[in-house]
Amino acid sequence: MEFKILTQEQYHDFASSHEYANFLNSIYSKDKIELDSNWKGEFVGVVDQDQVLAATLLTYIPLRNKKCYFYAPRGFLIDYGNKELLTFFCTELLKHMKELNGLYLKIDPYVPYQQHDMDGNVVEGGFNHQNYIDNLASLGYQHQGFTKGYDESVQCRWMSVLDLRNTDEKTLLKNMDSQTRWAINKTLKLGIRVREIGEDELYKFDQIMKHTSVRRGFSDTDELYYHQQMQTYGKGNVIRFVLAELDLNEYEDTLREQIRVREEELVEVEKALAEVAKSKKFNKRKKVLLEEIQDIHKKIEVNQVLWPDAVDGVLTLAGSSFMTYGHEIVYLTSGAYDKYMKLNASYAIQWYMIRTALQNNIPFYNFYGISGLFNPEDEGYGVFNFKRGFRADVVELLGEFILPIQPGAYRKYLFLQKMKALLKR
Repeated sequence: MEFKILTQEQYHDFASSHEYANFLNSIYSKDKIELDSNWKGEFVGVVDQDQVLAATLLTYIPLRNKKCYFYAPRGFLIDYGNKELLTFFCTELLKHMKELNGLYLKIDPYVPYQQHDMDGNVVEGGFNHQNYIDNLASLGYQHQGFTKGYDESVQCRWMSVLDLRNTDEKTLLKNMDSQTRWAINKTLKLGIRVREIGEDELYKFDQIMKHTSVRRGFSDTDELYYHQQMQTYGKGNVIRFVLAELDLNEYEDTLREQIRVREEELVEVEKALAEVAKSKKFNKRKKVLLEEIQDIHKKIEVNQVLWPDAVDGVLTLAGSSFMTYGHEIVYLTSGAYDKYMKLNASYAIQWYMIRTALQNNIPFYNFYGISGLFNPEDEGYGVFNFKRGFRADVVELLGEFILPIQPGAYRKYLFLQKMKALLKR
C-alpha cells in the first residue's frame, strides 16, 4: 500500500461511486472552496497496485500563527471498520499534514452511526457503528459528541432520507402521510409547474431566499454565492435550482372548466328533481354542486387579485436548490413567498424531484438536515414532521472529530481562542 497525492480523475472515479459519497467531498467542492484564495485543496489516498483503497478531499488554510487548519469535508472515503487500512491511512495522512505545518484537522464523516426509523426511534437489532468511533479515537481523533439541534457553523449530523429502491411513484404516494399526499395532489390539480433554471434566472431564486430569511429569521447569503455554486457544482450538473410557478391563465381556465362540468351535472340533477322533488339524494347533490360552484368562483376572484404580482401571467411561488451526486439527491435550500403558502408549492417541488430521482434510478432522496429532536415542542420539529410526511427515515451520522496534529501548539491555540472569546464579552 502507498499513500500518495491523487489526480483529480483518480479521485473522482473513486469518490463518485463510494458508499459515503457526498457533494461536499466531490471534486466540485474543491473548486468551490478554492474560490476563496486563502484556501487550498488536494486529493490524497491509499493506492495498492493502481487501485485506490481510500481517499479524501483535504482542504487547508493558514492561521495567524502560520500553522494550518485542515478540514476533510464529510470525512474520509474509507472502510472505518477496517482497522489496518484506517491506521495506515491516518498515520500517513498525519505525516503529510505535519509536513505542511498543520495544527489540527477536523472531519465530519458522512457515515451513519446507528439505525433509526422515520419517527427517530432507534431500531432494535439495527446496525450500530460505535466501533468506527472507537477506531478513530484509538488513532487520536477526538469525538466532539452526539450533538443535536441546529448549528450553522457545522454540517448537519441528523438527516431524513427516503429510500427509493424497489418502489415506484404510485407506491410512494400511497405510503405517504395522508396530509402530504393531499398536498401533492392539490398542487397537481392546481397545475403548479416546477422547472429548473439557469444562471440567468438566479436572481429570482435570490429574491425568494431573501424574502424567506426575513420571514423565518435566518441569515441569508447574497446572489453571488448562488452564482459561485452554479459555476463550480454546475460543471458536473451536480447542482439544480428549481422554481415552482403558477400560470394564472391556465389556472383560471382549469377553474372555469370545473364550473362548466358542475353546471352540466346541475342541469341533470334539476331534471331529476322535476320528476322527484323530494328526493334526498338529488337535493343533497344539488346543494353540494352549488357550494362547489360558489367556492370555485371565489378561487377565480382570488386568482384575479394575484395578477399584479405575476410576470406575463406567471406567478413565482417558491424555489429550492438540490445536489445530485453519488447515490442521492440532496434537498439543500428552499424558500417561498408567504402570501402563497396555502398553494403548497413546496410539496410540488419535492414531488418533482422525487420523481426525477426515480426516473434516473437514484436510490436515495435526502431531505438533509433535521435537528435530531423529535418531540412536538422541540426546536425544528415542524421541519422534521414535514419530511417525515414523505415517509423518510431518520439518519444519524457519527459526528465531528478533531485530530490535534501538533498537540502542544493546539492546546495553546485553544487557550488563546478562549481568552479572545472572554475579552469580547
